[in-house]
Amino acid sequence: MEAEKEMEGIHFEKRQLVAQWQSSLLAISHREDALTAIKKAMHEQQEQEMSIVSEIGRFKKDIQAEQARRPPLRIDPCRLRVCQSSVQSVQ
Repeated sequence: MEAEKEMEGIHFEKRQLVAQWQSSLLAISHREDALTAIKKAMHEQQEQEMSIVSEIGRFKKDIQAEQARRPPLRIDPCRLRVCQSSVQSVQ
């Protein structure tokens, strides 16, 4: 009789442990899915960042090439003052 009660207690504890184990496995699975999604999003962000950095580099090269191709603009200071005073008098 006492052995039966002890066996029932052991079976009950076993069922609880199995249920906890399954719950833990499910939680781990959800965490792994979340981690995979985060890693994928990070990879996509890194690719986008590299693309933007590359595009900025191309823009800088284009600007430098255009600046080398064209002489810098020079404005006569006297002419600039005349233009400024003309604009101010119109306002």
